[in-house]
Amino acid sequence: MKYRRNLAALAAVVLIGGALFIALSYTSWNRSAPIHSSLIDKAQALESADSDDSDRPQELAEDSLRLSFIDVGQAHALLIQKGSTDILVDAGRHYSRNLPAAMDTITDSVDLLFITHPHADHFGGAAGLLEAHQVDKIITNGIRRGPPMDRSVPATWNTFEEAADKANLELQSWEAGHREQITEHLSIEVLATGGDFDSRNSSQLNDDSLVLLIKYGDRRILLPGDIEVAGGRMLVDRYCPDGPSDCPALRADIMKVPHHGSSHFHPEFFKAVSPGVSVFGAPHDNRQHYHPRRDTLRALVDLGSRIKSTNQGGGKNVEVIISPAGELTWNIDDPEIFVWDDHGAEYGTTCRLIVDETSRKTSKECESHRTR
Repeated sequence: MKYRRNLAALAAVVLIGGALFIALSYTSWNRSAPIHSSLIDKAQALESADSDDSDRPQELAEDSLRLSFIDVGQAHALLIQKGSTDILVDAGRHYSRNLPAAMDTITDSVDLLFITHPHADHFGGAAGLLEAHQVDKIITNGIRRGPPMDRSVPATWNTFEEAADKANLELQSWEAGHREQITEHLSIEVLATGGDFDSRNSSQLNDDSLVLLIKYGDRRILLPGDIEVAGGRMLVDRYCPDGPSDCPALRADIMKVPHHGSSHFHPEFFKAVSPGVSVFGAPHDNRQHYHPRRDTLRALVDLGSRIKSTNQGGGKNVEVIISPAGELTWNIDDPEIFVWDDHGAEYGTTCRLIVDETSRKTSKECESHRTR
């Protein structure tokens, strides 16, 4: 009898406990429901942020010109687009990073592919490009890799030439002074090409870069490849008979900073160009060649140039749209730019560019810091 009473009591406890467990579980689930919902909302917000189209190319009107300085790391690639015309200047080291996505915006084929000089960070991605897209014409500086510059033809250059042969394309070159009218208001002029220097020397191969001047209406864009001191001096001597202070032949609204912002530049060349905007193309915290350098930034800022850079982080291309009236619309503001200090690669500097909206003069605030 006592056993039955104990068993009944135990059963009652189990029933009550089960009821309490269900009630508490229900309450707990209800309390957690808003948290669960907020996590879903947060995930959806993150997904929405990931699909944000702010990094996509700006809409291009039929009669405007777009320049996309593509972030390809320690390399160079510039996409020029006007209507159905698509021109690529250099193809990066590899057909990767942001280059394939940028090329997906072309209308049909690449009308012109320029290879400014045969260093791998300028032609290395060309073979992949030729496999992915139709290219109508290839223009180089007229210098190919191989003896006597190299003991043998480098594999990367051989791969490029084989890809061009497969596409039934010859590597052509234009002489200095050649002017190609692309559309009614868009033209390309060759200011220098290969053959002025001993290209068996790597540095002089940089100076032998194909130098292009893009003209769109009254706007001028200078693309000097990887020229250094000797190449800059040659251009000043050739085009500035009245000196660098009065050199309309080299003056430009936009300049791609030569050789990724290397400190090996000719100051009088910068003065002759006096670019309104200078665009650096180099990766952030670049420990391979320590580009760009602070003295290069200083020289350009002292000339009043505004600065854009692909190294501001986030892997974002630098784009500008030029309207027929000459208005410039950039996809980024003047950024904080990381440069390497003059006194060695152990120190870096982050500079914030300040533009006086009245005078349009540029100044900088820089803070140096150890990088290791």
